[in-house]
Amino acid sequence: MSKEEYSNRLWIADQFYKAKSSLNLRSISEDPQSGEIYLIYQNPYIEVLDSNLQFHHYALDQRVLSACNSADSGWFIGSSNGLYHLDKNGKQRSLSHRYPGFQLPINQIAKHQNGYLFCSQGNGLIVWNADSVFSIRAKDGLISDFLENLYIDNENQVWLISKQGFSRIQFDSQWQAQIRTTGPGSGLPEGELRNLVVDDNLLWFTSSSGLYTYAYTQDTIASIEKSFLHFKSLQAGSKTQPLASEELKLGANQNKLNIQFEDIFYRQKGAIQYRYRLKGLEEDWHYSKSGEAIYPEIPPGSYSFEVESNIANAGFKGHQGFSFNLAAPFYQQWWFYLLEALALASVLYAFFKVRILIYNRDLAREILRFTLRWLRRKSKILVIQDKGQITRIPVEDIWYLQASANYVEIVSMHGRHSTRGKISEMQEQLPEPLEFLRVHRSYIVRLDKIYQIHPKQITLLNGEKLPLGSSYQAELLKQAERKAGIKKRPIK
Repeated sequence: MSKEEYSNRLWIADQFYKAKSSLNLRSISEDPQSGEIYLIYQNPYIEVLDSNLQFHHYALDQRVLSACNSADSGWFIGSSNGLYHLDKNGKQRSLSHRYPGFQLPINQIAKHQNGYLFCSQGNGLIVWNADSVFSIRAKDGLISDFLENLYIDNENQVWLISKQGFSRIQFDSQWQAQIRTTGPGSGLPEGELRNLVVDDNLLWFTSSSGLYTYAYTQDTIASIEKSFLHFKSLQAGSKTQPLASEELKLGANQNKLNIQFEDIFYRQKGAIQYRYRLKGLEEDWHYSKSGEAIYPEIPPGSYSFEVESNIANAGFKGHQGFSFNLAAPFYQQWWFYLLEALALASVLYAFFKVRILIYNRDLAREILRFTLRWLRRKSKILVIQDKGQITRIPVEDIWYLQASANYVEIVSMHGRHSTRGKISEMQEQLPEPLEFLRVHRSYIVRLDKIYQIHPKQITLLNGEKLPLGSSYQAELLKQAERKAGIKKRPIK
């Protein structure tokens, strides 16, 4: 059975369980040989999902603890009253006449590939086939008679788990058992042991204190503290976006992001801290325990989201991330500007030809000059991160920029904004660099906001005065020659 088929069947089983959630599901298990999935409920009820994705529903006379497929189109049922056989017509019959131990509660059953049935209970392990039945108990070498779970590793090896530890049974060709146990004195964690599964030479098991592995080829036990960091969801605009290995392409209306991620710590959920950042917009990390990152408005561009987790102060690791490209709105695309210019030019041409060019050629030239300036206009926006919020500032509204330690203060008609960085780097990021000039090592001013130039300071149109560095005077005066309306006083 492929992973896709198994996932689909588990999904169907889960949906069926949700429809019958009032029945109190106890466990979901799979028979690896038949591929059947068993939904076992707290009350005397069992659902079987077969390999054809068909459900079989049975109400029994006793509480079901486990199940597996039998060779005669039915099932073996481990119950609180012992071992039973259930056929597809719902008929039950006890198998206690086969062996007295089958009258006791059967916690877990599993069928070996050669037809042997393994049953764990409070009185050791029972091994049964059509011809013989025998038991293996603590007096034979098991760590305990009270078994919680069993796992068939391969054709000659079985693992048994109890609250005190686990036992490994290896069978030879004559089904003679060699038993090896691992208990508290072997380095097992404190707390009762529960479930287990074997992957290659690594035994995974859980206890009340966490998840552990046991490398039985080296007889070593290790706690699992590694990161299981993963993304839960990505909400882009109003859509939930699937995460793929290739770069995501988001539309212009998907510029609001809600990213959810999660790591797993089996001892204490609150001991996980996250840090994340959106490269292309920011370089600094944000720290959080919520497992959620929200970006209310992102400008068009290419970005990479990164997240790491810190479990129990062991350091940040488990790096995860994805890249995406956010498209610009249609009215910011080059072809829209071209269409806009062509449409305006057509209207103006028709108007000039019919009316103005006939009467006043000088006026036509002035209007044409104004039109060309208008066509070259482009709304400029400076995007910064101010106190964790994305802020968009129209460049024409900026008065000046001021360096302040590791931050840059941006003073505009809308107030003061602060962003982390150097003033020299911010000068390179300004959308209209020719409209700004550095007048001091700590100040960059917009030229059309200057009212007067004094020997050691400048006055802005709003009356605010800024210092003027001597090394910047010559360039400022040169630029002032090009700007009408700037009053100059002699520089001494």
